[in-house]
Amino acid sequence: MKRIMKAIACLLALTMCMLAFCACGETEEAPVTKLTKTARQISDAVRAGADFSGATFVASDEMDADLVLMFNYAIDTDEMINAIEDYVLSTQTNNQYPAFFSVIRVKEGTDPAIISAIAEAVKGGYAQYNIDQMVLYNADGLAVAQGYTVKTYDNGIIITAYNESGNTEIIELAEACCRAE
Repeated sequence: MKRIMKAIACLLALTMCMLAFCACGETEEAPVTKLTKTARQISDAVRAGADFSGATFVASDEMDADLVLMFNYAIDTDEMINAIEDYVLSTQTNNQYPAFFSVIRVKEGTDPAIISAIAEAVKGGYAQYNIDQMVLYNADGLAVAQGYTVKTYDNGIIITAYNESGNTEIIELAEACCRAE
């Protein structure tokens, strides 16, 4: 009987050690598949952690924001516009600033094809416009502009160009905001 009790105690101790080791060794968080905060909350979190001083931002609830959405970001079909829940869009304050960050969230249940269409429109609209500006006015900023990232989620997109070493830092700030409670 003592032998069985010792074996059970050892197994229990081993199980507890394995659980503690696995829990402590877990450093990577689950991937973000959905933008769980509003576009304004995500934008505020990103702008608090990164310098976008050469850009201005317009939110979906501001006057004339729909014009920026349509003309700067090339989101101009009724299908795309009607799918959008909220957004915050970056615009240049001068034509030599290559960095930008924008988040567009869509309504629950939106067809993934529409989200993809929005991403493609933004790539062809604002991202390409930004690249064209750097070609004309800031050759040093061209690598930043061309290195933009579009990340698609179940309910929206994030598009950013931040620096020559990549946009991972900006995406991580946005996703950390979505993980926060």
